[in-house]
Amino acid sequence: MITTLTNSMFLIHLLSGVFIGGTAFLLYGFIAPSVRELGPDGGKIMQMLLGKYKLPSVMSIVGIFNIGSGFYLLYMKYGHDVSWISTSSGLPLFIGIIAGLAAWTLATFVFQSPAAKVIVQVGGAIKASGGKPTTDEMQAIDNAKRKMAIGTKLTVILITITIIGMSLSLHL
Repeated sequence: MITTLTNSMFLIHLLSGVFIGGTAFLLYGFIAPSVRELGPDGGKIMQMLLGKYKLPSVMSIVGIFNIGSGFYLLYMKYGHDVSWISTSSGLPLFIGIIAGLAAWTLATFVFQSPAAKVIVQVGGAIKASGGKPTTDEMQAIDNAKRKMAIGTKLTVILITITIIGMSLSLHL
């Protein structure tokens, strides 16, 4: 029973981590630059990703599964003993855990999710009023896009640290 549960949690942790990391790198490296190059038409892509497909919400939920399964695996391996942190494999794992938690927290509560809400709400208001944005609406969207860009860059850096830390912990 425990082996099946542990293996299932490992699979959840692995697949959700691949999804989060892959999505973050794809957004940062390809989708965001493409949206910028498309100008106003890029806004349509962002409305789809953020509004219709609710990408920030999906990423947050997948992050909860990743974090929950990760803590389960950590507990199954070490229990309440925190001395693992001071080992050669434990320190990079600990750094990876902190970076991953920071990435999820910042994306969910500070950068991407809040900025996405503004973009979707203001974009919807613009569409409802006939498609011509006011100066305030344009400024709100521009501020949200800047906030999202900063958050995406920071998240990618933190996810990279997470991946390196967790990978190193397996080989040290």
